[in-house]
Amino acid sequence: MTQSEYTQLFSEDLVDAVKLCNAALAQDSPEMPKTYINQIMNMLFAYLSTSQRKEIERYLAEKEYLPPLKLIDPNEVKATIAASDLLKGL
Repeated sequence: MTQSEYTQLFSEDLVDAVKLCNAALAQDSPEMPKTYINQIMNMLFAYLSTSQRKEIERYLAEKEYLPPLKLIDPNEVKATIAASDLLKGL
């Protein structure tokens, strides 16, 4: 069974974070979304434990936010091009 960790936070911070999320998505916001996202990150970062902060460092260092690479077999590319060329000729 997985054991979840819980962090208590001030309800005002939670409300402020949700407000900032809404401001970031609003079309008439005076700032760019990045401004609001940075404010949210700064507010919530304070609640992270030392191990959670290290996890964030690793996440960024290893660029886990990028989608996995899809390696394409060169022969598959050639076959796809050949099939496309064949179908164009029909």
